Amino acid sequence: NGKIDWKKSAESIERQIRAFSSWPTSFTFWEKSGKLIQVKILKAKVSDSSSDNSHSPGQTIKISPKEIGVQCGKGILIVERLQKEGGKELSSEEFLRGHKEFINQILN
Repeated sequence: NGKIDWKKSAESIERQIRAFSSWPTSFTFWEKSGKLIQVKILKAKVSDSSSDNSHSPGQTIKISPKEIGVQCGKGILIVERLQKEGGKELSSEEFLRGHKEFINQILN
């Protein structure tokens, strides 16, 4: 099962993403305008900075203009490449250009 459990540690989730990279892929759901959209996380890394845990597990954070972070149960996962349902694979920077509202959302 490739569904991401954001309550797990960032290290555990990063390993899952690598293990499921070709199949079945790791995914999560983003609620946008009352609709659940599947988002595949294709490449990620664990943040070097320590997390202050002021965010909820699954909450998206803007790390820099080019990076999306997601608060995990322990640590922050930096998303490098992702793919929205029906879309093409994008870098975090490309994705943020078209989806600024993605930041501060809770992923399911």
